[in-house]
Amino acid sequence: LDTLPDGPFYDLARAIRHVRDGQNETARVALENLTASTNTPVAAFAQVALVRLLRETDQIAPDMAVEAYEKLLKQPDKTTFPYGARQQALLGLAVALAQNNQPRAALAQLQGLKPSMEMPEDILAGAYLQILYRLVFGTLQTQEGQRSFAPQTAEGLSAEDVVQIVAQTLPQVADGGPKAKLLAGYGRLLLDLKKPIEAQKVFEQAICMQPSPLARSEVQDLLAQAALLQGHVGAAQRATDQIVFPALQPDLAARKAYDAARVAQARGEVDKAQALLAQDETDAGLDLRGQLYEADHHWPDAVQVVGRLASRALPQSGPLTEPQRALALRLATDATAAHDRQTLLQLKAWLAGRTLGRERDALLTLQLKAVGGPSASH
Repeated sequence: LDTLPDGPFYDLARAIRHVRDGQNETARVALENLTASTNTPVAAFAQVALVRLLRETDQIAPDMAVEAYEKLLKQPDKTTFPYGARQQALLGLAVALAQNNQPRAALAQLQGLKPSMEMPEDILAGAYLQILYRLVFGTLQTQEGQRSFAPQTAEGLSAEDVVQIVAQTLPQVADGGPKAKLLAGYGRLLLDLKKPIEAQKVFEQAICMQPSPLARSEVQDLLAQAALLQGHVGAAQRATDQIVFPALQPDLAARKAYDAARVAQARGEVDKAQALLAQDETDAGLDLRGQLYEADHHWPDAVQVVGRLASRALPQSGPLTEPQRALALRLATDATAAHDRQTLLQLKAWLAGRTLGRERDALLTLQLKAVGGPSASH
């Protein structure tokens, strides 16, 4: 309705319209007043709407919202807290639990809700989508920061737990662009867990649902990676060919070139792969160029490329992670094969006594001796 009639009968609807129009302070005052209404259903719905408004405007933290919803739901009398208000409170509680890093508890609350007149199907599906978004992309972000598969949530969920929960819950989310974005993130998790077969199926579903050509191309890039991990060179080529990008998307263009280089590598077309990577200075691009030079025993070129990668990846101080240790030994091995004593000495100075692990330290000592440098222990 463009306008609502005057009178107390429309006060609740008027307050909710204030929320939808972004008039948050006006809505808050109105809802607070309505929580004391003598009309018990109006008071109940106003209580739920007020908690939701306070949470959505960051006036209360997720744990406070959880506590507020739980307090409302403890009211046993159906006349003071009717069914519709209870459904709304359960939905709000689920979202607040997810925001409080308790996704499993959140989904458990949603499982108790069924589509109805009080709980429209699209609203319920949207809540599932919101919770899975936080779960999937929060896990990906945490993994990228930690570079590990440690538990990602307050409930101690690992990446393996997350993919299992997502697989079970996906049917509750409506098909379309938003679900396609969720599937892309879910597939990335599967790739991180070395499950390319499952990832490929998920990416194929995402491509079918995604209306945006640019977003589809992003998923085609991931699909090519999944296919290559399985040795499906033809499928990877088809996926790479489907990547389209406007002039303002240099990142996607670079990734298409990288995918094409990996396809060329798999087909033994080394020169073509190197040509495609000639301008690629990303970590992934340098790593692949180094692999190509190493496979062809072009050791000086390998040292140059892997050395650039190591100069970015190896910190000047502090302990090294396992991937960093492996990269340091890779550079040392390439330098030994190239009889590059200077690079080995620079690497030794860079490590400054930090260990690569007992076996690697012993191998590095042998490599230094092989090119006539001092041992790694001196």
